Amino acid sequence: LTRVDISKRRYLLVFIVTLCLSPFLYIGFALGSQPPSQHSRLGQMFEPMSQPNEPFSSLLIIFYISKFIETAFCVTLPLPVGLFTPVFLNGSVLGRILGEIANSIPNLTSIPPWEFAVVGAAAYATGVTRAISTAVIVFELSGLRHLRLPISLAVLASYFVGNRLSKNIYDVLSDTNGTPFLPDLPKVLYSVPVSKVMALIDDTKVLSLDSTYYDAFILLQQSVDSE
Repeated sequence: LTRVDISKRRYLLVFIVTLCLSPFLYIGFALGSQPPSQHSRLGQMFEPMSQPNEPFSSLLIIFYISKFIETAFCVTLPLPVGLFTPVFLNGSVLGRILGEIANSIPNLTSIPPWEFAVVGAAAYATGVTRAISTAVIVFELSGLRHLRLPISLAVLASYFVGNRLSKNIYDVLSDTNGTPFLPDLPKVLYSVPVSKVMALIDDTKVLSLDSTYYDAFILLQQSVDSE
């Protein structure tokens, strides 16, 4: 395929995804309600229940499924879109769902649902990005000392389980886009000293500050001839 064909397919992919996701936003506007931003959604997930015996809302499950699909579509587009905030929101919604279900069962737990949301957001984001620094970010955002141990355990468990099952999202996107990368070295080369891999500068033809255009031309010509 040529670059022109790939470019046309990318534009077509963006158009199809936009066409599929726009009705969800249009329905919200048609009903007279403007969809809130992701940051406001995060704030809602981290808020306590308005009433202690408030029933579990099935709308959270519907929102999680729709948000998961939207994030999966948008992240794979050839556009500079955000990744961490949608993933963080998905994790908080999933944690909130589990917290609501756990609190709906009598005498099961005394942990409020919004704390489930905090731990779920940290674990979900770590599983997707493999960034353990997510725990530090959540520590600073929440400021809750009693959640440091649950968040740390959830982040570590998500990190190691994710590594056993799949690559992180950045490596997956690099593979999908065909981005070149260096292959992993075999373990037998871990103990090889650098002196056996690198070449002396005297044995290699390179350009320096004193080089001229003719030197660069000769070097390029030799590179083409060697191929």
